[in-house]
Amino acid sequence: MEVLVALGLLAVLFAFTAPIVANNYRRYQLTSEKQQVVTLLQKAREEAMSNVASRSHGFSVQSSTYVIFAGTSYAMRDFSMDQIYPRNTAISVTGTTEFVFSALVGTPVSSSLYLNDPPLIASISINGEGRIDYD
Repeated sequence: MEVLVALGLLAVLFAFTAPIVANNYRRYQLTSEKQQVVTLLQKAREEAMSNVASRSHGFSVQSSTYVIFAGTSYAMRDFSMDQIYPRNTAISVTGTTEFVFSALVGTPVSSSLYLNDPPLIASISINGEGRIDYD
């Protein structure tokens, strides 16, 4: 009888804590993905400002990867210089999915990217001077 009571208490405890643990895990995944995107954007900007290969550099979101590329756009890039990184496909990406930083100065077109794992949303913005802001 005592074993059943103990098992019942454990089941109730699990029922109350499971949603909290699941929500914390989703928040962790979103934060981790946001940090990865910010790091890759910074890397693409640094390569453009360092004039690596005497070209502009950019960042693009693909279906299952992130790509840092050399060129004026993802479509016109130098494929041999692609740096490919896996992404969490459970998190959807909306907004601008391609950023290009000008060679030497690192300036992009101002835009924003959003990572969505409903109900959680993380935003990443880049201003016209290349500053990367995120929440």
